[in-house]
Amino acid sequence: MSFVIHVALLSGRQTSLTALTAETTVQELKQRAQQALHVTIASLSGTGGLLQPLLTLSEAGVCSGDTLHAICCLATMASSRRSCAFALIRDGSVVTWGGSRDWCSSTLKEQLKEVVEVRANMAAFAALRCDGSVVCWGSKASGGDASAVQHKLRNVRQIRATAHAFAALLADGSVVTWGDGGNGGDSRKVEDRLAGVRSIRGSSSAFAALCADGQVVTWGNARQGGDSKKVQDELRDVVQIRATFGAFAALRGDGRVVAWGSHLHGGSVPLPSVSSSRLALCDVRQLRGSDFAFAALRKDGRVVAWGSPSHGGETGRVQDQLMDVRQIRSSLGAFAALRADGTVVSWGHAHYGGDSSAAQGQLREVRLLRPSGFAFAALRADGSVVTWGNRAHGGDSRAVQPQLTGVVEIRGSSSAFAAMCEDGRLVTWGNQATGGDSSAVQKELAERSADT
Repeated sequence: MSFVIHVALLSGRQTSLTALTAETTVQELKQRAQQALHVTIASLSGTGGLLQPLLTLSEAGVCSGDTLHAICCLATMASSRRSCAFALIRDGSVVTWGGSRDWCSSTLKEQLKEVVEVRANMAAFAALRCDGSVVCWGSKASGGDASAVQHKLRNVRQIRATAHAFAALLADGSVVTWGDGGNGGDSRKVEDRLAGVRSIRGSSSAFAALCADGQVVTWGNARQGGDSKKVQDELRDVVQIRATFGAFAALRGDGRVVAWGSHLHGGSVPLPSVSSSRLALCDVRQLRGSDFAFAALRKDGRVVAWGSPSHGGETGRVQDQLMDVRQIRSSLGAFAALRADGTVVSWGHAHYGGDSSAAQGQLREVRLLRPSGFAFAALRADGSVVTWGNRAHGGDSRAVQPQLTGVVEIRGSSSAFAAMCEDGRLVTWGNQATGGDSSAVQKELAERSADT
């Protein structure tokens, strides 16, 4: 059954989106609304409040004909736990810092207009514009140059990245890839199967595409999840895919999970055992992946993890605390779970933020968690921020704590954090080389803020 959903701005301007289904996710709906309205949307709100982006329209209680309200943000930030830089989008234009300062030339900045989304890999960025076109910059070998496929990059709906390549999902359900071929940048071998694609996920060097019929198509480094032949018969009625460094996990409609790829990175689902105290991997509603392990959030609010035991694949010491979990986030080697009461539980390698004991006294009334590669940041209801993990890579925010007030959003790179405040201020900390120092762009940000 085809859905029609109306999305309205506070100004009264609205758009009607068609060709949706009950299985369309809130995130996919938001991306389409952004392109149609030419704005950056922070979240969508229905009659019951804010809609969680990972839920399908059916799960969120959205019916065909409903009108949702779009909450816009003044600026959004882009980075990832493997990226060495940040990009900030404000009014459709882009400012970058960290990594190589010559990434974004003056000529390129002229092209970076009406941007609605930016994706980052280890050495390049790809920006999606509201007209569905794509602008890239950074290392050519890593996808910073899309000239070979530029003529195909039209009506793009979604961009995803591996460590050194990008994949773009087009409006017609086809896929375009570029960057390092061994990292998923060459999809020619599966091109005939890449039809009706609904979403894409990337490991370090492979991609997995979820098709509208619930089937999965993979390509890239076979050892890192690019070959799913051994589990292909199990990959049916898939509703969600997540990745670690070298593996993928797929959530099926029946709540069960299928994994493939490197065994060292969670590519094997744990087998049930009568003698084991491990919770059953069933009735799952959400998946998360660090670089070394997966964590599954069950419908009852409990958590099941697998993969490298020392990097989040074992929850033994905190299993009893993992109840009423509402959100899970992952660094490169640890997990943090936000519970319904606003408290936080973390596990995994301490070097990556797996030990939050020193910060537990402050981890109250938390409403949002964000990771860097080696640490976590928690945004509290009063707009303050609590951090823990590797001190040199974002886990120590003491130097900027007086500035961390009225925070509305946080993003993490490989080893730094950036916080956006309600008054438009940008506060950064962590490794200076990977975005922890934004002094070089603060003047430009202030000028743009004054113009808005």
